[in-house]
Amino acid sequence: MGNKTGNEAGDEKEAGVLALNDESRERYVDEILEQTVRDMKSVGTYKDEFLPAIRRYADMRLQFDVLMAQWYLEGCKITEVYVNKAKAANNCKTELYRSIESLRDELTRLEGILGLTPAGLKKIHDKGLTPRKTSKLSEALTGGP
Repeated sequence: MGNKTGNEAGDEKEAGVLALNDESRERYVDEILEQTVRDMKSVGTYKDEFLPAIRRYADMRLQFDVLMAQWYLEGCKITEVYVNKAKAANNCKTELYRSIESLRDELTRLEGILGLTPAGLKKIHDKGLTPRKTSKLSEALTGGP
C-alpha cells in the first residue's frame, strides 16, 4: 500500500507544485532565491544590488516549475492539431509548451546574466566584472587590502 511507482510519486510531486498556497509559494520562491544567492556567491558573481533581478528570476522559476508540473500531468503533450479557416489540419505546438519554451529561454538568459552558466560566467570574467585577487606583495606595496 505504501509503495508507489516512480510515476505515482512524480505525479504527487507535480500536483504538489500546482497546489501551493500563497504562503508556501512565497517560501518556494524564497528557497530558490537563497539557493541562487549561494550559487552566485560560490562563483563570485553576487552583489546585493542584484537582489531585484534574483527575485524576478526566482519568481520565473516558480512559474516554470508550475508549468512543467502541469505539462507532466497532462502527458507531456508538445503538439496538437490545429484546423485553420481553410479546413486544413496542421500540427502546432500547444500553448502550454510554447509558454514553457519561452520561460526556459528567459531563465537561461537570466542565468547567464547572473553568471550561473559557463558562458555567462566566462563573459563576466572576460569583462573583468568579478573582483580580482590581489597578491600579498601588491597589498603590502599599496598599504593594505
